[in-house]
Amino acid sequence: LMGLGLVIAFAAATMDVALDALSTSSVLPRHRAMAGGLKVASLAVGSIVGGGIFVALAGRLGWAATFQLCAGVSAVATLPILLNRQWDRPIDGTYSPRPDLLAIVRDPEMRGKMIRLTLASCVMVTLFFFNRIMLVDLGVPVRTIGWLVGTGAPICGLVSALAAVPTLRRMGASNGILIFTAICLVACVAMGIGAWRNEPALAIAGAIIVAAGTNGFFAIICAATLGWARGAQPATDYAVLYGVSRLVATLVAIAIARVAALIGWPLFYAGAACGLVVMSLVVRNAFADSRPTGT
Repeated sequence: LMGLGLVIAFAAATMDVALDALSTSSVLPRHRAMAGGLKVASLAVGSIVGGGIFVALAGRLGWAATFQLCAGVSAVATLPILLNRQWDRPIDGTYSPRPDLLAIVRDPEMRGKMIRLTLASCVMVTLFFFNRIMLVDLGVPVRTIGWLVGTGAPICGLVSALAAVPTLRRMGASNGILIFTAICLVACVAMGIGAWRNEPALAIAGAIIVAAGTNGFFAIICAATLGWARGAQPATDYAVLYGVSRLVATLVAIAIARVAALIGWPLFYAGAACGLVVMSLVVRNAFADSRPTGT
């Protein structure tokens, strides 16, 4: 089962990067904000179904039937790509004959953006990945987590990702980052106090609210990254930007999990809040503040 889980994770991650890489050469600049919002919104819908409804119903349906449902949904989701081969034709007609994985590293400007993107990913992943574990430690039943957090958090994330589109267009990326950072800070306070005073309701509220902040933040990141990857090899550049940032974020999350077990959840969320403030101040300048145009 562990081996199959790793294969599924590898396939899903590859599919995720490939779809985004396709977007770099097929999404016009004026649609990048919408593309970033829809990507994160779609992830939220998947979380509602897979991480919420399926988990909550697993006890009644059984794991075999649950995995069969997941397989069916995956097959249906793959059909649009299989039936639309013309999507492989980029809108600008450019392809690099030999993809260069190190091109971004040699470009000082792109290297700086990749570092900031990696920092943002590390903080956002830290804020999002451990909340259910924290709730389990507080004694919240898995079924309750599945229904409340597994559906409530993605719904908030869905609304936030869609709201990020007009926010990005009207207020710019820097102001959008400040707004979603503030939402994440409120969630950190709620989860930290909830863990400290052993108040599951407050911790659950924070675990739901944080999805709004992180998803809005990720929508801005996705839109900006689509704009960064615009050279002779946009798909490769995007894959490197996304892949490196998420790989580092995953490794950091593994290390932070050990730290959380040692210091406890209240201190963990206090540190996460501090890291969030520092990160937002550092990465704001990396994202273009200009509103999307019609070009």
